[in-house]
Amino acid sequence: MIGFNGGLIGRVRTTSSANSVPGVWTLREHVAAMQAFAWPGIEYDPYFASVSLLLKGEGANGSTTITDSSANAFTVTASGDAQISTAQSKFGGASLAFGGSGDYLSVSDSSAFNMGTDNFTVEAWFYPRSPTGVDIILSTADPTDYEGFNLGRVGSAFYFSADAAGTGQPWSFEFVAGSFSVNTWNHIAGVRSGDVFTLYGNGVSLASGNYPITLRNNNNILRVGGRTVLSQYFDGYVDEVRITKGIARYTANFTPPTQPFPIS
Repeated sequence: MIGFNGGLIGRVRTTSSANSVPGVWTLREHVAAMQAFAWPGIEYDPYFASVSLLLKGEGANGSTTITDSSANAFTVTASGDAQISTAQSKFGGASLAFGGSGDYLSVSDSSAFNMGTDNFTVEAWFYPRSPTGVDIILSTADPTDYEGFNLGRVGSAFYFSADAAGTGQPWSFEFVAGSFSVNTWNHIAGVRSGDVFTLYGNGVSLASGNYPITLRNNNNILRVGGRTVLSQYFDGYVDEVRITKGIARYTANFTPPTQPFPIS
């Protein structure tokens, strides 16, 4: 509601001299709060401009139309039986469903996924149906499986690996750590901050190490739900997939997101 003096009624005013001051907000104060992502009731991501990919898994049950909600709006191609499902979701009533055998999503090579020496954060919510084998949730790799990064699980442990330019398997580092429960939602994140790579499971730092490497940047196809050459396909549901290039969102233990990732 706009007050007669141009202020906004019904919001708590915050000033440099006190945490809260009663009264009306002036329009200038309102703009300042919006720019600082502090205006109540509106969710913002201050790093949204750095988001390379954002898959929220929303849509009609059985649909193979997968929307990238990042500013890139990449075309996402579904293979096998990969599809949207309303059977499970972390947020929003739907998620991405994978059957564990040849089901995956792919996005063509882009500089948005070529990390080089950049900081980055790759993360997702996942709901596994099986505790056995190796399942890859998110990866970049060229057609011969020379890889950039992998995020997923090995048995009931969280998994994060990366491959330096000019090398193939074995990976420059490979973290297998922690544990999770099947048939429930878990948050996983792989982060690079400087030369430090860290694997987080449900907000807890599980493994970390210093690796001054340049990740592979050659024809890296992004895949969600599987590593195709090794036939390591995820069995379960995935929600809120986000890749952020240039930003290490997590550098210490954190509380996993309690609401959907913002789209602005």
